[in-house]
Amino acid sequence: MYIHLMGTASAPAAACQTVAASCPCFALRKASRAVTQLFDEALRPVGLHATQFSLLVALRLLDAVRVCDLAEEVVTDPTTLSRNLAVLQRRGLVTLAAGGDRRTRLVVLTAAGHAALSRALPIWDATYRRLEAALSAPEAAQLLGSLDAMTRLAVSAREDRR
Repeated sequence: MYIHLMGTASAPAAACQTVAASCPCFALRKASRAVTQLFDEALRPVGLHATQFSLLVALRLLDAVRVCDLAEEVVTDPTTLSRNLAVLQRRGLVTLAAGGDRRTRLVVLTAAGHAALSRALPIWDATYRRLEAALSAPEAAQLLGSLDAMTRLAVSAREDRR
């Protein structure tokens, strides 16, 4: 079936080529999906996804932390974080405890969470080494520095809009 939509303008191909070739957001999202898939596959034997692993690492570093502070630390919105934490909580890897008042909840890594993280760390390390081997050590360090700078810039811009 052919449907002709009158008056519809197509996005200019040249502009789209420019975006695909030079937009940091486009490139970062593409790289993020690819790297996340690589880590998801690597972490499968311990039953973790890359996002879950990242949360366990953050919780290990922060100890008991308020959900809103954890969301800020991992640069995600509280709703998305709550969904991810619910999965970890069902698996017994984290607990949510009452904080200083009824509105505050603290997230704590459980013994099972510590054990899962301990099993996952060597797998993460081997996977990271594979990525690092594709770059030189200085390139890998420069990439991480650039990503950190971009994150700070984006977070700062978001805070300025508030």
